[in-house]
Amino acid sequence: MHSQFFRLKKKVIRMGYRTTDKLPYIKESPDNSGFFEEYFGATAKMIGYKLEQIVRLPKMRVLFALEDGTVDFYPMFAFDEERSKYAVWCKNGIQQRDIAISKSTPKELHTERDIKGLTEIRALGNPDYLPSFNKNYTLKFPLQNWMWNGR
Repeated sequence: MHSQFFRLKKKVIRMGYRTTDKLPYIKESPDNSGFFEEYFGATAKMIGYKLEQIVRLPKMRVLFALEDGTVDFYPMFAFDEERSKYAVWCKNGIQQRDIAISKSTPKELHTERDIKGLTEIRALGNPDYLPSFNKNYTLKFPLQNWMWNGR
C-alpha cells in the first residue's frame, strides 16, 4: 500500500493483467499492445496521470498484486463477494453485453445434444458459459480491424 501512495503522488498508475492474450484488448505477454494500453493510457492522461506500467503476471498473482497494492487496477475483473473485500468496481466506459439470439420457438438447453446445430455468440472477453461444451462444434470468425477504425 505504501508504494501505491507514492505512485498516486507521482500521478502514475499501474495496470495488472494476466500473461495470456485477450484480443483485441491485449496481446500475450510481454506484448502489452492493444485496446487496454491505448484506452487506459489516454484515460489516465485525461485526468493528469500516466499509465506507468502494465504488470503481467499469472492470474492469481495479479489478484494478490491488486490486493496488496502492487497494481492499481485489473480491467474486466469479474465481481464476487470475496474480491469485494479488497477491490471496488466502477464503470470504465467499456461495454460488454451478453446477447442471446434464438429462433421464435426456443427450447431449453440442458445437454450438449440440445446445443447441436446452434451457435454460441459471445462478446469479446466474455467467460465461457458452456465449459463442458465440446469445442469441436465452435465456429471461430476472424476479427476485422473494425474497432480501431472507429466503427
